[in-house]
Amino acid sequence: MALQVPPSTARTQALAFSLDRWAAQDLEAVIAWTKQSNEPPAKELGLLTAAEAWARIDPPGALAWIASWESDPAAVAVQETAVARAAAAGGEQSSPRPGGRSR
Repeated sequence: MALQVPPSTARTQALAFSLDRWAAQDLEAVIAWTKQSNEPPAKELGLLTAAEAWARIDPPGALAWIASWESDPAAVAVQETAVARAAAAGGEQSSPRPGGRSR
């Protein structure tokens, strides 16, 4: 995966692409991976990707999840960006909710 490549723009782009595709297939897995990640740039990108993907299917749920990030310093660092992206993505409709439940 992209985490084995030294930090660079190409690595960030590869990780963003991978997370985006993964979130479209299994949002809960992306959230779980992000929670356990110890690398701040990867964790931040995972949080942003998950928030955006979630907002496409459940904007209020995504915003509530983002608001719960208060205890995680990496999450707080990207909270404002996540809210903006989630709000922008909220106009789009996509796949089922996390847990496989359709809207």
